[in-house]
Amino acid sequence: LQLDPLTKQSSLGRERGASLRATPWIHQSLLADPVPVTLAEPNVLLLDHAAYRLNQEAWQPPEEVLRIDNLLRRRLGWPLKMDAIAQPWSERNLPRSQHTVTLGFTIESDIPVSGLSLALEDAADVSIALDGAPVPSHVSGWWVDEAIDTVPLPPISAGRHSLILEIPYGRLSNLEWCYLLGDFGAQVAGRHARLVAPVRELSFGDWTAQGLPFYAGNVTYHCRGAGDGNEAAVRLPSFKGTLARVALDGASLGPIAFAPFRCALGRPRGAYRLDITVYGHRANAFGPLHNAERNLRAYGPPAWRTEGDAWAYEYQLRPMGILVAPDLETLNGE
Repeated sequence: LQLDPLTKQSSLGRERGASLRATPWIHQSLLADPVPVTLAEPNVLLLDHAAYRLNQEAWQPPEEVLRIDNLLRRRLGWPLKMDAIAQPWSERNLPRSQHTVTLGFTIESDIPVSGLSLALEDAADVSIALDGAPVPSHVSGWWVDEAIDTVPLPPISAGRHSLILEIPYGRLSNLEWCYLLGDFGAQVAGRHARLVAPVRELSFGDWTAQGLPFYAGNVTYHCRGAGDGNEAAVRLPSFKGTLARVALDGASLGPIAFAPFRCALGRPRGAYRLDITVYGHRANAFGPLHNAERNLRAYGPPAWRTEGDAWAYEYQLRPMGILVAPDLETLNGE
C-alpha cells in the first residue's frame, strides 16, 4: 500500500471511500403510510394561557403566563425576568413569597382521559384544584428536568374542565408554563388547543399537525417492506428531529444523521419490519412558541417575552417527524 503524503490515507482506503460515495443507489419504491407508531414518552398539552388574579382580587381575563408575570412585576415594581435581571444568589435576603397568584386554566377534551399527570415547578408549594375538587400536591416523579415535578390528576370526562393553581409569588419566584401529560392526542388551531384521541399511527408529514404539537420525545414508525435478496437501503429525503435510527426486524442498523440520510439494509428477502425512530427535541414544549420572528438568531429571556409584531398568541410550532415518505432503494444493476 502507498500512503498519500498529503492526506496520510492509503490508496486502498481512497478507493474504498470513493466506491462508497459513488454507490449507484436507485429508487425502488416508497414506504406506504399511515403506519403504527410508538411514543417514547407521554404526550403533552401545553398549559400557557390562564385567567389570573393577585391575592384575593378580582379575576382578570385569560393571558399568556409569562405576560402575566410581566404585568404583575410591573405593577409591584419588581424587575422583569429579562437578560439584565440579578442572579438569585445575589438577592438571598429577599423573602421568597409575599403574595399569591392564582391561575385558572381551561382544558377542553373530546374524550375521557385517565392516567393524567400535571408537570410544574415547585409542585409541593402549589395548591391544585380540578373542577373545584382539591388535588393533593403529591409529587410522583419528574419530567424532562428534575426541577419539573409531576403530580397525578384524577380522570376527566369529555368536555370542559377547570384547573386552578394557587402559587406563592415573590420577587424571586418563577411563574412558568405547566404541562398536562398522558395518553392522548392534542389538536392545535391557532392559539387554541384541545385533547383528542390518542396517537396510534401517523402519516408521513409534520407530526405536530397529527396529534403531537407539543410532544417532546422520540417517535418510532413501524413500517413494512419486502426484499428480493438484493442489496437494499432506506433513505429519508426529509425529516425533522435531532437524529434518526433504523432497525430491521428488531436488529439495529445504526443512525441516520448526515446527508444523503441513507441506511443500508443488507440483502433482505421476503417481508420485513422496518422501524425508523426519529429522535425529537424539546423546542415545541419549551421553546419561544409565541415568537413570530421567522429568522430568530439568538435565544435569551426576551425571546419568550416579545412585544408588537414579534408576538403571536397563535402557536409558532416547528415541523417534526418524517416529512416525506422514506425511499427504498436498490443497487443499480442488481
